[in-house]
Amino acid sequence: MGLKSRRVLAAVIALNGAIIVAEVAFSKISGSVALLSDALHNTGDMSALLLAMAAATVAERRASWKKTFGYRRAEVIAAELNSLLIMGLAFYIVYESVDRLIHPSEVNGTIVMAVAAIALAANLLSATLLRRGAKENINQRGAYLHMLADAGTSFAVLFGGFFTRIFGLYEIDPLVGLFVSAVIFYGGYGLLKDSLHILMEGAPEVDVERIRRKVLQVKGVRDIHTIRCWKVSDEDSYFTGHLVVDPCPLEEAAALRREVERVIKAEGINNVTLQVEIPGEELSCGEGNVL
Repeated sequence: MGLKSRRVLAAVIALNGAIIVAEVAFSKISGSVALLSDALHNTGDMSALLLAMAAATVAERRASWKKTFGYRRAEVIAAELNSLLIMGLAFYIVYESVDRLIHPSEVNGTIVMAVAAIALAANLLSATLLRRGAKENINQRGAYLHMLADAGTSFAVLFGGFFTRIFGLYEIDPLVGLFVSAVIFYGGYGLLKDSLHILMEGAPEVDVERIRRKVLQVKGVRDIHTIRCWKVSDEDSYFTGHLVVDPCPLEEAAALRREVERVIKAEGINNVTLQVEIPGEELSCGEGNVL
């Protein structure tokens, strides 16, 4: 992520922070749980924006002999914590919304509409600023999608404020709060599921059995076994295996290995390591015999 992209992300975070403060303050003044839910939704998304900036910084740190995979998984751990925070906020909004449904209170629809309209404009502006970088960087793409989701929930709050102002339907406000909490929980659950999958050494979004079938179609390959396929981060995937080839000179075996690596990488795997096995041959790793 370049300097310009980081400045854009920093500006979006500052704008989002100002909206959160305004929504929390005016939710107390107006008595709107919908505004509070939108503020908490924005809080979860701002933590995601901060994560994107932190990930860009951590990604620049080089691997070491103690951390041979580098620091890429720090991003996954942060995502795990972020998902738990988001889901916790969703439960809090549900509690507040249900309490407001049981004990209705007056809501100032005019204030709700005004603040929600400003939040909607700010979220659309943020999404516009992030749009160009979203095509080039996965972290900025995630931030861009977060801002679009924020715009959607702000519109829902604006819609609820309109009905409260025009028709005096105060029950609409906590119902909007429940809707926003469902959106927040869904996003948090998806993030929790994805981060746990990576931490549990889950395979990337590829069909490993399909890769195996393609490898077996390569002429000269007898089998591939002891397959391990996993993700270190959202962007880094690894594949290792033992490749059994027909009896042949070492040079041909090395060429076969390179061809199989090409086949596997074409399926979206970043890093491939293969150990070649030739039936009846004991392969040494001396000079000139490295496969």
